[in-house]
Amino acid sequence: MKASEHCLDRQLQGLLFLSILLVMIGCRQPEIYATQADALKKISEYEKRKDYGNAVKTGEGWLRINPDDAEMHGIVALVYLEQAGTEKVEQKKIIDSALHHADEALRLEPTATRILEAVADSYKLAADISPIDRCPRYQKALDLMGKAVVIVKERLKNAPGTQWDQVEGLYKRKSGKIQAKIAEFQCR
Repeated sequence: MKASEHCLDRQLQGLLFLSILLVMIGCRQPEIYATQADALKKISEYEKRKDYGNAVKTGEGWLRINPDDAEMHGIVALVYLEQAGTEKVEQKKIIDSALHHADEALRLEPTATRILEAVADSYKLAADISPIDRCPRYQKALDLMGKAVVIVKERLKNAPGTQWDQVEGLYKRKSGKIQAKIAEFQCR
């Protein structure tokens, strides 16, 4: 056996030993899902049990393979925020992780109204949960809702008036809630 083959053989033995050790102490590789729908189903199952840590791991596992999935980034952000609402010790770190995923979703699809709304919701929830950067987060949520309104209005400019009226009512309610929070905390 050549020295390089011997070295490779020892490396493989080391990796095998490490893998066995990790399994023995409970550190498993994350499950890999064939479709986004499969990953979302598992995330939903974890959320129902309030097992936010595993829900996040599932979403982040999907994102390691599909890093440009803006929708999953948005979902992971919201799951992180659910976790932050129950976790006081690591709350700032969890919220920072949530907003990182929200910003990544926005970077990937900056004109998708569903992403704009999800990111706005993330910033509003982060502001609701923690006083850290509360006012700038509410303002960003409001700005994102405004951007979504402009995009939807442009897309529906030739649609029947009632369709725009329904959408406009939804955005006004959401924006009104954010504006109420801005007033409540005297942001400006």
